[in-house]
Amino acid sequence: IAYALLLAAFVMVVAFPVLRIVSSYKTYVKTLAGAIFVAGIFLLSYVLSPEFSGGFYAEHEVGSRAARLVNASLITTYLALLVTVVAFIYGEISSRLK
Repeated sequence: IAYALLLAAFVMVVAFPVLRIVSSYKTYVKTLAGAIFVAGIFLLSYVLSPEFSGGFYAEHEVGSRAARLVNASLITTYLALLVTVVAFIYGEISSRLK
């Protein structure tokens, strides 16, 4: 029975997004554009992130690739926070001007 439930869950996980894509294509395109934008930001952050090899990373035997992924994730998080704050401020200012 566990395999049947696992198969049912897998079918639901795959089937429902496909049904949503078919029913609302414009929403799917917007979501895909947002996902591509976030992936692009992460890729840019990965390229720009430094490879630390000393200090904390050396003490805990963190490799250069893992350190670079951590740094890229932090940069992406900081950029997301910045975008959120700017969007909030823009929303507040535009609502007050109306």
